[in-house]
Order: sequence, then structure tokens, then C-alpha cells
Amino acid sequence: MKVAIALLVMIAASPAWAQRIELTPLAAYSTSASIDKRAARVDDLSIAGGFTWGGAATWFVSDHIGVEALFAHQWTRLSMTSEGSSAELFRVTSNNVGGNVVYQFGQSTLSWHPFIFGGAGMTTFDAPDVERDSEASWTIGGGLKWFVRRHVGVKGQARYASTLNAEGSAVCGPFGFCQQALRHVEVAAGAVFRF
Repeated sequence: MKVAIALLVMIAASPAWAQRIELTPLAAYSTSASIDKRAARVDDLSIAGGFTWGGAATWFVSDHIGVEALFAHQWTRLSMTSEGSSAELFRVTSNNVGGNVVYQFGQSTLSWHPFIFGGAGMTTFDAPDVERDSEASWTIGGGLKWFVRRHVGVKGQARYASTLNAEGSAVCGPFGFCQQALRHVEVAAGAVFRF
């Protein structure tokens, strides 16, 4: 309760011109995420990398600090390599929803804004004939925004994402992977619209 009151006081104390919203549709590439513990004769087991799309909505409560809602969606596959042969085991849909705290550097009047962010959320894995699995996740990252006009710009960012395995390393399954966390890096770009 004290945190909520402190946040409301901080928002109310911010000048009205500093309170703004930025919307960003994003196109990205996510690296593959290897699954650590493998069965005998399995050389590699991973959730493949590939195209990811999503978006972010950021509310800046001051010139430098913002809160962000982030969504990322990827169609991918679980693939395995054994004795030199690779095979797709099944198709996977991955959805990541989270909240971040954003800090941007520089004056609000500048066109260029480097920024960093970090936060937590939930990642859901879904595939035909396999039980859906949702796990807690966290992310950190940074990037650069360039406003070519007052309300329109471009944004590039990179983020490290880690999906946690609540069941721990003793449990193995299609999505209950045999390790504490599933990790990947995502590089994204998109337009940014400031209101």
C-alpha cells in the first residue's frame, strides 16, 4: 500500500507535459533457447529461434522514468539433433507478457534517447496435443530511440529474457524443460509514436 501511495505522489508531482505515452509495434529476431539436460544420443534439443512480433506501451511519469507493458509472440518449433540428423518434434507458440520499468537518458528536447529497462512477466508455451505451460519470466535490455518528428520516431532494442522453470530441474516434459531457466536474446526494431 505504501508503494502505491508513493507512486501516486510521484506521478501527481510530475509536470503534466512530462507525462506522455509511447506506443511501439515491434518486429524482432529471437535466438534459439537450448535445453540443457538431454537423453542419451541426443546432441541438441532446443526451441528454435526466429521471427517474433509484438509491441510495447510505455507511460513516462517524468522525463526519464516510465512504466511499460510489453507483449511478444513467436511461432517456433522444438527441434532435436541426434547422431547428425535433425528433426522437428512439434510446432510451438510462445507468448510473453510483462511489465518493465524504463529509464531513458538525456534531455526531453533531444531527438536521440538511449534507454534501459527491466521487468518481469509470464511466458506461455502452447503446441497441438501438448498441455499448455505458463511460467514466470524476467527480462533486461536497452536500446535507442530517434524521433524524426516530435511525435514519430524509430526504436531499436535488445533484450535478454529468462523463463523460469517452477518445477525445477528434476522434472522433464515438452515444456517442463530439465533446467532452472530457458534463456534467449531478442533484437527488435519498430516505429515509436509519442502522445
